[in-house]
Amino acid sequence: MDNSQFCARREKRKRDCYLVPLLNRLASGGIDYVDKECVARHGGAEITDYIERFMNIEEVKKWYAPKDV
Repeated sequence: MDNSQFCARREKRKRDCYLVPLLNRLASGGIDYVDKECVARHGGAEITDYIERFMNIEEVKKWYAPKDV
């Protein structure tokens, strides 16, 4: 990644909406034979900061907020 805030750009794009949930799933520990530290270990601070930036977008927070059933 370069100095942009999101995947290759300063503003969020569809690719970010696809990539971040995939990275979160890999880091969840819920996939057989994939260590939950794999994203942090192999992606480093740059990737974990990218995920955090994306997850702090207000619309994303609302999407992942607990829902009343």
